This record gives sequence, structure tokens and C-alpha cells, in this order.
Amino acid sequence: MEESLQKVAHRGRLTWICYLCYFFTGSLVTVTGMVLGPIADYYGVKPGNIDYIFTVQNGAMAVIILMGGMLMKKVRLKKLFLLAIVTEFVGMALMQSFITMPWSFVLFMGVIGFSGGMFMALASFLIVRIHPDPQERSTRLVMADFFFSFSGVVVPYVAGVLLGQNVFWIVIYYLISMVGVAMLFMVVISRFPNVVGEAQDNASLYKEKWGLSIFLVAASCYFFIMGELVFSQWLPEYLEKYINLSVETAGTYTSLFWMAMAVGLFVGRFVIKKFHLGSFIIGCYALATLFLTLTTLIPNAAVIAVCIVLCGLFNSVVYASMIAYASLQVKHTPPTLISFILAIGTLGTMSSSPVSGFIANTVSIQAAFTSCFILYIIGFVLFVIARIFSKAEKIHGPLKGNPAE
Repeated sequence: MEESLQKVAHRGRLTWICYLCYFFTGSLVTVTGMVLGPIADYYGVKPGNIDYIFTVQNGAMAVIILMGGMLMKKVRLKKLFLLAIVTEFVGMALMQSFITMPWSFVLFMGVIGFSGGMFMALASFLIVRIHPDPQERSTRLVMADFFFSFSGVVVPYVAGVLLGQNVFWIVIYYLISMVGVAMLFMVVISRFPNVVGEAQDNASLYKEKWGLSIFLVAASCYFFIMGELVFSQWLPEYLEKYINLSVETAGTYTSLFWMAMAVGLFVGRFVIKKFHLGSFIIGCYALATLFLTLTTLIPNAAVIAVCIVLCGLFNSVVYASMIAYASLQVKHTPPTLISFILAIGTLGTMSSSPVSGFIANTVSIQAAFTSCFILYIIGFVLFVIARIFSKAEKIHGPLKGNPAE
């Protein structure tokens, strides 16, 4: 009995490490819109040019997530976690030492993106590995996404308050790096599954071919994440310049979106059991697209606030549910499938900065902001097509309340 309790406690600690990984990476992504202006002012360039530099962070994330599956077969999980944490600290030290030089910010974005991508890849796989029960695994993945969104509640709000008090922007990144300190302590005292040894034994289990729906869902994830990040990145600038809100209020509006996302994820893990998974995704995707479109087209602060909350509630469960839906397209879900979907989603993150930055520089910030609803519409259509070609029902039967396996 005592040994069983110890195993449960240990699994709980590993799960919390995964949650902190999601919180850390979410902080890097959601704080972008708040620090964009101050960083541009510090280096004396346009916000659109700084937005291009954030592509380095997102690109590093995408590359390391894509490589994550292969790395986990060669290097033990604990070493990879420690590598990501140490890399984060090194990046902060380099940025502090050479902050006046623009190239240091580019390097910092690459290093911190490496850490964030590694954390996401490791956390996603570890949750799947230590929670073999499908119902429990699905719940933990949704909760991990909750922590990603919760970072968007806390970090932009804190950033808005600090920047409103003229605190130097790098302090925001110092605060985010404190999550790494907490993870360092937890990783050092934890034991991790021996994935290196297991990979060879279970290799034959994951030979099933991927169907068309997996690639269509991946493409939908790309446009969804790209649209979401364009929306959250340019929302503060749009509110300040076109709705005439203060930086503190703009930060509060951004936090409202991520707060609604967090609430939606928390409630969604119960609601999702009541509906067919594919229909649930289509309904939430459609409503999120509708309210996001209204946010971009109606220049009224009160209406925007309401639409932001409603968009966040329905938007919250779409990405995690699409990952679950893609994983159901095969009988046995390989880690590489999850890494593939995450990598494509991260490519959407990477694309959001150069595309929206280009639009902001050549047209306007308003045009960059309003482009997000077009991206959502494309992603929605792709998922509807994926639903048509889905094999999930044939393989697993009715998907009502049936999570990823």
C-alpha cells in the first residue's frame, strides 16, 4: 500500500513538471504582445521589425519539437529536462550581458525558443507515457493546456502593470525564468521512465500508416494556432492605437482572453464527454471564429471585451481536442504523431510573426490584427474536410466521450 502511494505521488510530481513546462512555454508565447512595443522603443525600430525577430523564438521551438521524438529515443528524459533548464539560464545570462546589442536579442530568442520547444515536446510525451489510462491521459492533456492558457492570464496582466510603472521589459523575462528554477528542483529529485530502452522494444507497435485526416487536422492546427497568435500578439497594439485604451487596460483585455481560455479548458474537460468529439470540435471552432471576427470588425471597447471572453471560452478546447481527434485516426498512437501535430502547430506560431509583421509594416497594424479571422476560417474548413475523411469512428467506434488513446 505504501509503495503504491509512493508511485502515485511520484507520478503526480512528474505531471506537475509537465504543467510547469506548459506554463513556461505559454508565458513566452502570450507575453509577446505586451513586450513588443517596449522592445521596439528600446532598439529604436518599428514594432513590425521586432515581430520578425520573434520568429527566431518560434522557429527554434518548431525545430526542437520536431526533433523531440528522435531525441527521446537517444537521450534519457531527465538529461533532456536538465538541458532545457540550463539552456534557459544561459540565454538569460547572455541577454543580460549584451543587452544593448540588437544581435543579443536575436540570440536570446533562439535560445529561449529552444528551451520552450524542448519543454513542450518532453511534457506532451511524458503525460502520454505516465498516464496509460485513456480517460486519465485525456484529462491531463487538457489540464496541461489549461496551464498554458493560465500563463496568458497571469503574465500579460503582470507585464501590463509593470510596464505601466516603467519597469524595464527584461524584468518580465526574469520573472518567467523563475519557473525554470522550480522545475530544476523538481527534476533533480524525480525519476523518469526509461524511454531509451523502451523505444526499441515497442518500435513494431507503431507501424500503422497515417491517413489523410491526420494531415488535414495538422494543417487545421497550423492555421488555428497562427490565427490565435496573430490575434493575441496584435490585440494590445490594436487596442492602444485604434480603440485608444491605455497599456494597462490593453493588458487587462489580453488577460481576459487567456482567462476565458483557462476557464473554458477547465470546464471543457467535463463538457467534452457529453458530445461526439468531431461535432464538438466543429461547434466550438465555428463559434470561436464568429466571436473573433466580431472582435476585429466592431471598434467598440465594450463589445470587444464581451467577444474576447466568448471567443476565449469556445476557442480554448479546439486545439487539444484536435490533437486527440488526430490521435484516434490510428489504433495505437505513436509519440511521433503527437510530436508531428505539435510541430505543425508550432510552425503556425513561427509563421504568425513574419506574416503579421509584414502586413503591419506594409499595410497597418489594424490589417495585421484583422487577418486572424481569415486564418481561422481556413483552419475551420480544413477540419470539416478532415472529419469527412476520418477513420476514427471505424477504428474506435462512437467517439462520444472517448479520449485519445
